[in-house]
Amino acid sequence: MHNDRVTDLDAVIDFYSELNKERLDTDGERKLRPLSLTPSEKADIKAFLGSLSASCSELDRGQNRGIAACDAN
Repeated sequence: MHNDRVTDLDAVIDFYSELNKERLDTDGERKLRPLSLTPSEKADIKAFLGSLSASCSELDRGQNRGIAACDAN
């Protein structure tokens, strides 16, 4: 992530699923809590996030003319 310790999507999902609560205390307040995701939930999140990206060739350009990255090509 920010410092390249977490290098892929699986590692990011694991990071937030298994947060170290002791490391997260800031001024005595826990801002985050571990998600404690099951393997199935992790797979579902990864599949969902993967569905959010598509190449220009995968998009129906007739309905997605507002996508600047594709229109520029």
